[in-house]
Amino acid sequence: MIYYAALAEGDGPAAIYKLKFDSRWSPRIMSQVSPPKKIMLLDDDPFIIGVMKGFLNSPAFQIDCATSVLEALELTKHKDFDCIVSDVRLPIGTGADLLTSLREINRRSPAIIFVSGFSDITVDELLFRGADSFLLKPFTQEVFVAEVNRLAQPLPLRQQAKPASYESLKPITLNASNVLKTGTGGDVRLGLGGFFARIHPEGVRINQHLRFTLEIGKGEVLQGCGRIMWLRRPSSLRPLAAGMGLLIEYLEPKSNEAYQAFIDKSDLLETIPREIVP
Repeated sequence: MIYYAALAEGDGPAAIYKLKFDSRWSPRIMSQVSPPKKIMLLDDDPFIIGVMKGFLNSPAFQIDCATSVLEALELTKHKDFDCIVSDVRLPIGTGADLLTSLREINRRSPAIIFVSGFSDITVDELLFRGADSFLLKPFTQEVFVAEVNRLAQPLPLRQQAKPASYESLKPITLNASNVLKTGTGGDVRLGLGGFFARIHPEGVRINQHLRFTLEIGKGEVLQGCGRIMWLRRPSSLRPLAAGMGLLIEYLEPKSNEAYQAFIDKSDLLETIPREIVP
């Protein structure tokens, strides 16, 4: 917040008010000012572009728009985006094509959020190939802005904001012994932004938020919360193991430090792995 002092000249309703900057606050203000986050919106529907642009109508964001994969790739040649929000289905190429092209250049940035009402590619496949999040249309402004805000930050900062509902979330505890050494341990395999768990908890649903404890050995744990991105039930018709993919949205401070150390030394591409075995 910027502080001003109001100075009146004259009396009554015709009085003139001047705003004078209070310099006592300037050092603190300047230290908190940050440049706007550079966001690209990719969709071939002008109405959807307009809605998302309206949701992000704030000095905190600098918005560029594209209607095709080629146009989006051209924009990335001239600007380093913090976050790209893309539809999956597009008239020429797909959002998945954009994802593949960008991740061949840089595995970790920009953050890529997919939004779709239906798709020819599954959510677990998108997150396995390096997408950072997925939002199902329709979504609210609150959900959309919160996810863009979170993912437009550098990777180490994305899991630092503790949600107000943290303590009330459904808890789960998982064996993840030695997972920080190899990425796989017990019932869990870690990715760049979440984990696959070889369980299917009763009474949970996609997009539900859970509070988790991963027991990593010697009395140590990783604790935080996240959103269920996909659920896979046991089936003889599917080659992949049953389980769930959870996108980590918050980690306790010590857990976040340990998780970031694991990420720094890894060469992972997937945000959430699809199963335990490599």
